[in-house]
Amino acid sequence: MPLSLRVSQYLRSRRGMTMLEIVFAMSVILACALVYAAAFPTSTTNRQKTDNHAVALTLADREMEALRDAGYSIANSYGGLQSANLINSTPASSPYSISNVTHGSSQTIANTLPSGTGTLTVVPQGTGVLRVTVVVSWVEKSATRSISLSSYLANVQ
Repeated sequence: MPLSLRVSQYLRSRRGMTMLEIVFAMSVILACALVYAAAFPTSTTNRQKTDNHAVALTLADREMEALRDAGYSIANSYGGLQSANLINSTPASSPYSISNVTHGSSQTIANTLPSGTGTLTVVPQGTGVLRVTVVVSWVEKSATRSISLSSYLANVQ
């Protein structure tokens, strides 16, 4: 008798599955479910960290671009920064607070990031050159995270 015919008869003669096969299949399904359940909280935490970092970088970049657009003459004084709405009203000296500054949107550092704060530091680097640094900080699981962007502004007229 050919092998294919024997296999075919064997398969037709078997009805259903044994209890051992069912227990094994259930064990495999349970193991997969446990691995997924264990990985889910970690992936959610990592996604939130990534989201916070992306938002912080976007807000810092928005502040830096606004400073570049404003130019040296505005960035060189508290009054210029205040009148251009690039800083909060206090403190009146560098580093300035930028936690509640908006640039054409409702997003601020304080209302977008958990315990979000932002500072702008302006440091003269010689005649006609300023070094500006934007720092955005937030709290994740009791740890303070931050990003920092720096640029130079020159007085070119």
